[in-house]
Amino acid sequence: MHYFPLPRLFLSVLVVATLVTFSFFISNSFITQASHNDEAKLDADLRKLYRQRSGFDQAALTEERKSLRERIRFDEKQNSVGVIIKLSDDSEGGCKEIEAKGFHLRARFGDVAVADIAFEDLPRLAMLGAVKNIQAAKYKTILREQSSAFSLQPSAFINDSANTAINAPQARTNFNVNGSGVIVGMIDSGIDWRHQDFRTADGKTRIKALWDMSDPAGTGPGGVGRIYTEAEINAALQNNGTINERDPNGHGTHVAGTAAGNGLGTSPSIPVGTFAGVAPAADLIVVKATRSTNEQATFADDDVITAMSFVRNQATALNQPFVINLSLGGHFSAHDGTDSIELAIDNLLSSGTGRQVVVAAGNEGNAGIHAGGILAENSEVTIPFTVTSRAQGMLAVYQGADTISAKIIKPNGAVVGPAALYDLITSDSDVELENAPGETATRPKAVIVTFKQRLAGTWKLVLRGTRINNGHYDVWTQDAGETQLDASVRDGMCSVASPATTRRGISVGNFVSKTDYVDMKGTPRNRTGQGSAGQLAISSSSGPSRDGRLMPMLVAPGSYVASTRSADYTIDSFTGGAVPAEFLTNDGGKHYVAFGSSMSAATVTGTVALMLQANRNLSPEQIRRLLLRTVGHDNFTGAAASPQFGYGKLNALEAVRAAVENISATEIVSVSGASFVPEAVGAPEMIMSGFGTNLSGATAAAISQPLPTTLAEVSLRVTDSAGVTQLAPLFYVSPAQINYLIPTTAAVGTAKIEIVKTDGSVLARGSVSVNAVWPGMFSTLQNGRGIAAADVLRIKANDDRTYESINNPINLFNSSDKVYLQLYGTGLRGRSNLNQTKITLGGTPLAVEYVGSQNFYAGVDQINVVLPASLAGRNRTLDLVIYVDGWAANIVQCKIQ
Repeated sequence: MHYFPLPRLFLSVLVVATLVTFSFFISNSFITQASHNDEAKLDADLRKLYRQRSGFDQAALTEERKSLRERIRFDEKQNSVGVIIKLSDDSEGGCKEIEAKGFHLRARFGDVAVADIAFEDLPRLAMLGAVKNIQAAKYKTILREQSSAFSLQPSAFINDSANTAINAPQARTNFNVNGSGVIVGMIDSGIDWRHQDFRTADGKTRIKALWDMSDPAGTGPGGVGRIYTEAEINAALQNNGTINERDPNGHGTHVAGTAAGNGLGTSPSIPVGTFAGVAPAADLIVVKATRSTNEQATFADDDVITAMSFVRNQATALNQPFVINLSLGGHFSAHDGTDSIELAIDNLLSSGTGRQVVVAAGNEGNAGIHAGGILAENSEVTIPFTVTSRAQGMLAVYQGADTISAKIIKPNGAVVGPAALYDLITSDSDVELENAPGETATRPKAVIVTFKQRLAGTWKLVLRGTRINNGHYDVWTQDAGETQLDASVRDGMCSVASPATTRRGISVGNFVSKTDYVDMKGTPRNRTGQGSAGQLAISSSSGPSRDGRLMPMLVAPGSYVASTRSADYTIDSFTGGAVPAEFLTNDGGKHYVAFGSSMSAATVTGTVALMLQANRNLSPEQIRRLLLRTVGHDNFTGAAASPQFGYGKLNALEAVRAAVENISATEIVSVSGASFVPEAVGAPEMIMSGFGTNLSGATAAAISQPLPTTLAEVSLRVTDSAGVTQLAPLFYVSPAQINYLIPTTAAVGTAKIEIVKTDGSVLARGSVSVNAVWPGMFSTLQNGRGIAAADVLRIKANDDRTYESINNPINLFNSSDKVYLQLYGTGLRGRSNLNQTKITLGGTPLAVEYVGSQNFYAGVDQINVVLPASLAGRNRTLDLVIYVDGWAANIVQCKIQ
């Protein structure tokens, strides 16, 4: 019963090339399909705004708008709202149709466009065939953490270590790179353009363009803000002009300095360059993407998307490669790459070379903002929580194929709801509850909780599964812990913010690179609130993404980073007073110390600038893969990939080296041979598929076992993290694809992959992060989706045994039969205890009896589960949700009568 020969169709995937196109999902979430045609394409927030017209209760509208104002960007005086439009396709024709009707698009990336729309024009826009759906522009916030908790201890007087922690000085010296000729695009709270860190030695600005969206001039793109040119900034530096832009928040200036400051702006007592960034000679294009003129800074998605378009267009005009830094984020998102701003990032990076976007993962790692689990049909789950006076709300996301109702139980025992799909409950004085469907039947749905009054005591969100095909749900609080999930439900997972869950950008977590420095008064300071040097910062957000991708992708120095201080940053919005002296460095306070993933993202941004100077023809995907191929590991990260450290720690020296080597080398990109999920992760004895060009001169397949290590005069050489080199067993080789087996004894950690000819010449290079397990499930479609590659074993009461086809619905009505589902996958056999394998079918837990080698075919693993009679009568296709040692497998399905 533990082993069963595989069907002939299944075996073919091991030796025959199955060319897979890696597609990226480009569907928005939470689009509410209301009963009125003119509201059909509006999301939940836009539907509320559209309903707030004459004839409605004005007191209720005022309260609703108050809650909306904290979440989305709209202008009450102009009765207009910032929107993100998902187009029916990415052609110019759709844009022309929209603009022909009098609408102006502020910016567009492929099938994602942004605009300002009058409330009353929302249904007219929605009726256009070019419009698929419309989403309100949500607010993101800067990702900064600061604390005044210091201890005075004897310490080494270390001022800057972020550069040395990633080997950036060696990268600059060994490869003669400093970011020159590369654009670093900073979309943030602004910049102190006067600071010497952003000027050349002769005093001229390094800023090529500065767009201040907060400027009231209204002469910028779309009538927003004002643009200052390089010439205007230089004139102002010579007192021959005026630049109104300021950065009272200070975040943008600090982040820009971390990525690309040159360290010239220091006192005579401190050596020049002490506080330099990673790419000190890069050019800057800066967008102050907040419309706030004070120290507060929030960023609307539509403004950020427009800012990205501005950076791209400016870099294109200058014929320079570019990397954009986004140290901002939020959690009103599906956390699966389908947020509008994430789609815009992916579209920006879908083609072309010499470009990337780096995004901070977030600082909610210790904030307890997430809970999740599996909800069974006709069952309930209760999520208790408390709120503070600043609590905003919660978001529960569930699968589009499921139907769930929701209710809120207030601290006084009063019940709001239940809210069925499409319901919007606004009548309660304390809380608003909405159950919003997805854009299509297969896209995620959301339960949205918005607080009006913050009652003391324990609240409860209750979800009930009425029709469950999958059962997975996730809950996020929206206010960095002001809404506090009970300890019994919060899990410390999935706290990476949007847009860091983008599919093509680079998400970055934060590790501690130093704890000691000298403040402005010459006092040694020791900061240990984020952990010891080398550790993951306790605030660094952890993954995975909601759809199971490894997040963050890597970590970089973010605690405690000394970088440029804006001269206008005199108010600390976190403490309400002047910037404490202990934050400031001993160069007259021209720099200061901060921590957070904002700073770690900036160190990666600077590294990408160095890579692009070394090789401006790198594609966005190549930049990402080279960064992940060259990460470092230590006692803190461990050798394996993890939801906390991602693939590992940034190593700028090796990343630049790989960029240089990539100029002449072909690349092989490896993925699971079962799931084809675009993650370069595997496990010992796991079947992998490697893709590239010119990988071999012919096509050949193995015809027997044991598998050969040479086919068509090529071999695949694996050098593991311990430095041991082995030849991998091969299933299949062709010029575009090689299917192989990771060697049994490969050590956990990053393994280098080389395709070599029999004469010893190297045809291609790549890497795989080897974990103990990395579950991938085969499917009958041979693409990791659809019906599981499996067999059904039925054991009668008299012990008669029959095998049934997985392609037929499984009959479970006879409760005396014991029915096994035998699933086939790869990357499973290294699992730990059997009870660490969790499997549900349609939300119903399954008893797991075996997880291990299939024993007939190389690399194939098998899972045996018992199908309970309680599933009888479902009469539909259900999802198998599988976790092995905490790692999620790709979702496959089976049919139940």
